[in-house]
Amino acid sequence: MTHPIPDEAMNAHIAILGTTGGGKSYTARGLVERLLDAERRVCILDPVGVWWGLRSNAEGDGPGYPVAVVGGEHGDLALSEASAKPLAWLVAQNNLPMVVDTQNMRVGERTRFLTDFLEELYRVNRGALWVVLEEADEAAPQKPVNPGAAILVSAVQQLAQRGRSKGFRLVLISQRPQVINKTVLNQTRTLVSHRLFWPLDIKAVEDVVKANSDGSQVAEIRSSLPELETGEAWVWSPEHKILARTQMPQIQTFDSSATPDADEEPIQPTDLAHVDLSALQALEQPQEPAEPHAVAQPDPKALQTAEKRGYDQGYADGLRDGEQKAVARLREAIAPVLGGMDSKRQAPNPEPSQTPTKPKTKVICAIEKQEIENLKPKARAVLEAVIAAGRPIRYEVAATRAGVSKRSSQYRAYARGLIACGLVREEVDGLVPAGAALDLVPPPPEGLDGWIARLKPSEGAILRSLSVLPGLDRQGVAEHAGISPTSSGLGNALRELKALELIREDAGSYYLCDALT
Repeated sequence: MTHPIPDEAMNAHIAILGTTGGGKSYTARGLVERLLDAERRVCILDPVGVWWGLRSNAEGDGPGYPVAVVGGEHGDLALSEASAKPLAWLVAQNNLPMVVDTQNMRVGERTRFLTDFLEELYRVNRGALWVVLEEADEAAPQKPVNPGAAILVSAVQQLAQRGRSKGFRLVLISQRPQVINKTVLNQTRTLVSHRLFWPLDIKAVEDVVKANSDGSQVAEIRSSLPELETGEAWVWSPEHKILARTQMPQIQTFDSSATPDADEEPIQPTDLAHVDLSALQALEQPQEPAEPHAVAQPDPKALQTAEKRGYDQGYADGLRDGEQKAVARLREAIAPVLGGMDSKRQAPNPEPSQTPTKPKTKVICAIEKQEIENLKPKARAVLEAVIAAGRPIRYEVAATRAGVSKRSSQYRAYARGLIACGLVREEVDGLVPAGAALDLVPPPPEGLDGWIARLKPSEGAILRSLSVLPGLDRQGVAEHAGISPTSSGLGNALRELKALELIREDAGSYYLCDALT
């Protein structure tokens, strides 16, 4: 039987969507089995603990694939936040199929782990690697709930947008296509949709298909999505000229994602494939020290006293020296952006003490409490440009908008100082407000009129034109918005609106995004 998703389609990003129990994880499992049969490198990020069944056959009485499981209730090894980067390095440097089960992590811990793992994986990986992201809407939501979640979204976007050259292929699995980050979802080249009920989720699938097909089957897709049987799906892959309703084939491994009936006892496999865990164990367990040679031993009490005395003195000296250097570096970094610094604020220089200083639970430099009003005018202008952007902005753009000359000797110092102050944070795509600056971020505009009032006149004119005449090409946008088609202003405005996710471009035509329709 020919698989409804051709091998060629698996060389690009894939999205598998569907409500709980519709078969999306089952379909993804079938794709992973094909990759493992071809000895491809695969890493599954599993926040729900349903992928360990790859280790057993479909009946649970024989071995499946030799996939390492790290974390979760069925893990070969425990998982911790500190293991993110070592695990990423191990995945990147070896062909060791792995399930990283983050089910038992707290939300914040999981967010930090995934951020470190994906950023390190992007940095060190070379060669084809399929990354399966279960519940992708949690790792890459359209609207992150806090700064930590926003950084994780940036890490996923980095893999989706720029990871192709480093060998990454994403398999995104989500039950809420409406809330998954559109920048990430729009990078997929094949979409598989199982059963969906909610109108906004159905519309998200409908919009993708409508924008990349003749639209003749859109009504059929929309009406049939709530009625699809378990395991049945629409497969859409325009590059391979596929748009078909189909039943997904049976998987070969144990379906650990299946939900047992109310009166059933969960079935547990009796046989799991053996996995060589030596590489993982080497990361987890430090080497035992070699047995010392037999030598004369000093008096234990005298040795303990001497060691403590030396430790106490070294700790006190090191803590004092480290604090003074840290304060000096912070002052040096912040000086270019703060005005009116009190020259009397100097780092303390206490007399040496023979007793250790107790570690401070929170060391707060007075500089860190500087009010935003104390910023130098140019630094304040850069900060306001970052706040006004409403999205990550490159420093070069913010500096230009703030009127900072590239010839200035302080050109780069403003960015370093604002970051050191904690007023901005550097992300993958640029600078974003942080700390006290977040209080100055205005709420996002509501509706089309709200955005038009906030944006530049040329950008507002483009939005107004597309609200009346969707589907205009570049020439049409210029004509109806009153902008010269050969000016740089037209290209800048279109790029800005796309970056803000207010418009989208499909086959050379422009449309308003869902948020404005």
